[in-house]
Amino acid sequence: MPSCAQDNAFGPSSTCRALDFTLYFEQTILSLSPDVIFLALALVRLGYLRGRKRVVSASALGYVLLGLKLTAVALLGASSIASLVYSQNPQIVSASLPLAAPILQILVVVPLTALFVFEHVRTITPSTLIITYSFIKGLFSAAIMRSSIQVDDPTRTTLSLALVCVSYFVICLVELFGKPRALVVDKNIPHVSTTSFVSKSLYLWLFPLLWTGRKKTLTINDCGSIPKAMTARASTNPLLHVLLSAPKSNHHLLRSSLTAFPLLFLSPILPRILLVLAAYMQPLLASRMITFVGDPMQTAERGWALVGGFVLTYAVIFLMTSVYWEKVFNCAVRYRAALVGNIYDKTLRLSAASGREVGGGVASTYMSVDVERVCQGLETMHEFWAAILSVALGVALLYSQATWPAFFPLVITALMIYVAGRVSKGVGAAHKAWLGGTDKRVKFLTSVIGNFMPTKLSQYEEVFAQRAAELRADEMKGARSFYFNITITGTLATTAWAACSLSVLGPYAALLAHGHGIGALDPQRIFTIAATMNLMAPPLTAISSSMPQVRAAYASLKRVERYLGMGERGEKRQDAATSPIVLRSAAFSWAADKPAFLGPLTLDLTPGYLHICAGPVASGKTLFLLSLLGESVLTEGTFVPPSTTSRIAYAAQDPFLIAGTIRENIVFGQAFDEAWYRMVLGACALEGELEGMAKGDGTLVGEKGATLSGGQRQRVSLARAVYARAPWTLLDDTFSSLDAETEKHVFEGLFGLKGLLRNKSVVLVTHNSRHLRSANDILIFKAGSIEYHGSVDDIVAAGYEFAQEPHHQKEQETDNKAKDTEVPIKSKAHVAEKERAEAPIAAPSLGFTPYIFWLRMAGWQGALICGGLFVLTGFVRLGLQASGVYLQEWSTSNGRHIGSWVGGYAALTVATMIAIALGMVAYSILLTGRLGESIHNAELRGLLQTSPSYTTRNPVGRIINRFSQDIFMVDLEFANAMFNFVYSSVLLAGSVVFVLIPTPWLTLVIPFLGALYWLIVSFYLKTSKQFQQLTMASKSPLYTCFSTTLTGLATIRALKVEDHFREQMQQHLDQSQIPFYYRFAGIRFLRAFLALISFVLATGLSILAVGLRHTTSPSALGLALASLTSITGQLTGILMNLSALENGSVGLSRIHELATLPKEEDVAETRPITGLSSPVEKPSLEKEQETEKEKEKEAKQVIHGAVEFRDVRLRYELEKPPAVNGVSFSVAAGQKIGICGRTGSGKSSLIMALFRAVEPALLTGEVLLDGVDTKTMRLAELRDSMSLVAQSPFIWHAPLRHNLDPTGTHSDKELWMALEKVDLHTAVSELPNKLETLLDDGGSLSGGQRQLLCLARVLLRRRPIVVLDEASSSLDANTDRKIRDIIRTDLSNCTVFAVAHRIETIIDFDTIIVMEDGAVAESGSPKSLLGRSGGKFAALAASQGITNI
Repeated sequence: MPSCAQDNAFGPSSTCRALDFTLYFEQTILSLSPDVIFLALALVRLGYLRGRKRVVSASALGYVLLGLKLTAVALLGASSIASLVYSQNPQIVSASLPLAAPILQILVVVPLTALFVFEHVRTITPSTLIITYSFIKGLFSAAIMRSSIQVDDPTRTTLSLALVCVSYFVICLVELFGKPRALVVDKNIPHVSTTSFVSKSLYLWLFPLLWTGRKKTLTINDCGSIPKAMTARASTNPLLHVLLSAPKSNHHLLRSSLTAFPLLFLSPILPRILLVLAAYMQPLLASRMITFVGDPMQTAERGWALVGGFVLTYAVIFLMTSVYWEKVFNCAVRYRAALVGNIYDKTLRLSAASGREVGGGVASTYMSVDVERVCQGLETMHEFWAAILSVALGVALLYSQATWPAFFPLVITALMIYVAGRVSKGVGAAHKAWLGGTDKRVKFLTSVIGNFMPTKLSQYEEVFAQRAAELRADEMKGARSFYFNITITGTLATTAWAACSLSVLGPYAALLAHGHGIGALDPQRIFTIAATMNLMAPPLTAISSSMPQVRAAYASLKRVERYLGMGERGEKRQDAATSPIVLRSAAFSWAADKPAFLGPLTLDLTPGYLHICAGPVASGKTLFLLSLLGESVLTEGTFVPPSTTSRIAYAAQDPFLIAGTIRENIVFGQAFDEAWYRMVLGACALEGELEGMAKGDGTLVGEKGATLSGGQRQRVSLARAVYARAPWTLLDDTFSSLDAETEKHVFEGLFGLKGLLRNKSVVLVTHNSRHLRSANDILIFKAGSIEYHGSVDDIVAAGYEFAQEPHHQKEQETDNKAKDTEVPIKSKAHVAEKERAEAPIAAPSLGFTPYIFWLRMAGWQGALICGGLFVLTGFVRLGLQASGVYLQEWSTSNGRHIGSWVGGYAALTVATMIAIALGMVAYSILLTGRLGESIHNAELRGLLQTSPSYTTRNPVGRIINRFSQDIFMVDLEFANAMFNFVYSSVLLAGSVVFVLIPTPWLTLVIPFLGALYWLIVSFYLKTSKQFQQLTMASKSPLYTCFSTTLTGLATIRALKVEDHFREQMQQHLDQSQIPFYYRFAGIRFLRAFLALISFVLATGLSILAVGLRHTTSPSALGLALASLTSITGQLTGILMNLSALENGSVGLSRIHELATLPKEEDVAETRPITGLSSPVEKPSLEKEQETEKEKEKEAKQVIHGAVEFRDVRLRYELEKPPAVNGVSFSVAAGQKIGICGRTGSGKSSLIMALFRAVEPALLTGEVLLDGVDTKTMRLAELRDSMSLVAQSPFIWHAPLRHNLDPTGTHSDKELWMALEKVDLHTAVSELPNKLETLLDDGGSLSGGQRQLLCLARVLLRRRPIVVLDEASSSLDANTDRKIRDIIRTDLSNCTVFAVAHRIETIIDFDTIIVMEDGAVAESGSPKSLLGRSGGKFAALAASQGITNI
């Protein structure tokens, strides 16, 4: 076909060749323009790359790859020259620009070669510029080649053009290949960062990992790393900088986030706009295709052009879907890291009062619930504005078909936005109340699980279960309110598109019936309207459903903002570390809103002195040390603390230990000095015990030092303070858990003649008045003021009395001990023990198990009712879905019975709205509300009934994770996914049926389509669930780190190791980001490939329409095309819901795993925990009858308290040596038994044997209670017969009343009498809320007062056996004497076991048992043992100045 005159014009379409461009257009636009643009961009890119360093290694593989690229460029140059030579014929020359385009094409080869080299050597990813340019030029060259064929060019010309085309595609291909990771210098770069944008869009980089996940169980290491921009440091710092520098405002966090990450939040906008525009091309193409099929006069070329339009449109949809979700999820992943990082950074700056208010357990709420909700809100936010844009475009498209009735959907949309906006306010308030209830529940559970052993030994499972159930019920009130508001918006969202369809078709039909001059409702018009409304359905749904979600996300963001705005500790230090600490009329309080408790104080603390603080319980000693650290509030006066730049060593009263090794707890992020470290171990009497541990100082201490004894925990904390070598050292009662001999060794090693802290600046709080002789300065506190101050002689002269030094102690012994500390200790090689990673979910909790568990918790009756409503709703909704058939019949009715057609459609719309409302109300409020309580109660029941050792094997943060993140996921995400999946499944089934009725030939496509969709989803789900599990498991260390930091905030800040902890958190966060990133990558993969299937389906259907145009009716084709977007959208939706459902089932599996933990082994079944029974309560009469039966049974089985041990052996693990080894003794009922011995001698383990606190296989021998072997007794009966005051005060997050009387069976008078006996009456009466005071993590009561409160609980409990495990360790001597009086009077009829290091506490007991290496070294009456020459008890007593009774 010859060229025509028009070829010299721009065109662009040729009039003499079908579906072709003019030659002028090809030379300018298709050839010249890309080269000019590339040339400009290439020069800019080369200038940028000149300043970059080489990032690819020089290897044979690299050179081969570069050679292939240069060969491809050479081929392009040669073929371009050949094309220039052979294209000079009259037909081409007749066109303008015959030489400029090919010459420029040849010249571009030079910068292209240079760019190839620079991109290969100095970047790790394939060049997007080269790939894009070569691909576009290849396509354009193909078009030019096609024109050459049509104008009958010589063969050699066509061949040269074909070579040019092939050259471009070869260049594109070799650049797409990229650089293998083996070539990259930095091997830690993630695979996704080394791939091309095409690989990213097609997710080729993810395929190997998805394939691996089908074959094996994935670990985080299998996933690899993530892009640097997603890491904790890269995400946290930009936001932190803006937050700290920007002035505070009402929306401080939101404004700061937008300032810190403007491109991150805005990057999804452009691909989303293109996606919306491409989506609305679908009805236009469908309309043109229907017109084409109905008009036999149109040429086939026009049909194939429409096919090309379908290909282009759906290709854009596929690509933009991939790019858009990549931008959205990258934004979510990075912003998550930014928020979590800044939450933690804020934690390090919190004031002590704010830290106590927050509590460690709330970490999981902020990090798992609030941050996750905000990340979901980022996705919803972009969908919301895109939905509004879609509706506006839809209205514009409708106007072309329906004229002014097209504006009615805008009215409905505006009304819907107004209603949704009003409702979303309720959603925000309800969500806030819901999360507030979650905070309370999680705080309570954290305090209980953190004290799991005393909970089990005190038989408080039922009490705590009931309390937790009450808190959960209060929490679910907020959840039900949230669900109710969501139901309203959900109903509007689901039926909005139907109402909009009716608002367009109804008025249009009315205008048509009244003879207005508008077009008839023919198939082309009615199905274009239907297809447009199908496209408008998702955005209309999104508008209603997104607003509450955005509001909920904003509420979570405000919660995070409030946390970031909490009070911080002020820094005010001197410049010189050696300057004295000065207080002038200084008064201090625990918090800014509380009155001053300490002061006013006027004194100077001289550097180089040992300052010892003593005084009764709650006299202000701990507050004094915290005030010196700047951790309290200065309410009046002047306080000049130590230097800002210097560390302060601090050992708290409750030893603060991280969940690491012993060495990590001592070194604590500081530089390791081997010689000094060994000296510190010797001074703190740790070296011998470390030699006895298999891993030495590499032994993991567990959370809160669970694997160590009380004395070992205290000495590790003390060793940390000594190792720091800080200018000032503050020690808060750090000897209270040490036996006398160990205390003597440690004190002399630190403060003896050559002690490590000799002549150092030290402030020591102690209740051991014998140490006062060693002090340079003494402060005796009383009721928040200093009663005595000065040297020993000064305070004695002022009237203070204290115990004198034992007469047998000599200065020479002290000198010898001090010398011993100078001898380096040889130790085994350091091998750090690794913490056990969280195990994968057990097989019995996988598969269909979580769904069966979910249905069982819901109750089969409720599940069936809701299921029936689902089906009813689906069928009614199908009535609207059947509107495709309905509209087909309407379009062929020739305008008859318009009122009936409109009325029928209106009836379907109203019925659908009612049915959906009923279904959502029944499911969201009735069923899900019940589920929330039942599932939580089942999970807690499983935990409380398992062995106490479970929490020693699993960190508290890991367990709390399942009660916060997993519960929230089941409450919301799983519940929504289940509803959406079932509902959309019913709709899909009906949609397929109704589409197949008029177009039966699609029957051949549906099975293939379903199989293809299932293949993709099944391939994805296997690995996706593993990503979800890894995501959830990887958060536990993060929460543990957060909780640990809050607990030890004062220690961390005093030692100035914030950067060390910050780095640890960033490591945990990076580990958590990895599965989180790849989980979102998997979701993007699924969305993109579902869009790809829609692309294939739409293209295939358009090809069939063109090929079968003479055998297909326009109305049938219209229905098929209109249903295409509906069915593919429903398929995509159902599979996305299935994916969400399966991912949500991971949380349910984790809950089921906890709910089905093996019960603590018992001869008889443990009494069920009625506090966690099903919500259906038993009749009160039945309860009363059961209570009476239990009372009668207890009356028949009165326990007197006689105890006998027969060759008892106890160990904590089978492979470890016994902690109690062959112990035998007997105790008569009512006797008082004192147990003493060195730290780690087995005293507390003896108590564990009494309570049967380990698995039966670990306990041998016989423990008899009133002559009955306790192994034959029910655990509940055994433990309920005893009361325990543990070494660490057992206080939980609840009102003081509940802590004092957990069962609620005592009157206020009895409570106050118990408080009076333990000398707490005054302290509690001065609290603002008295018995209703909420006991948090500290601040309300001192350490000694908490122990006294536990003793008051024992007095109210009235059990025949009382166990006191170092109950007076934090008490002063006077208070200790009061406790002994209580034991002699109120507990006179009880058998009392008292573990004590303070011999005076047990000196008047009936029997003394001295433990050593797990065995009884001595036993007998105190008098007889004191009189035994060379006896161990006599030596212990003498070391404390006691030689006789």
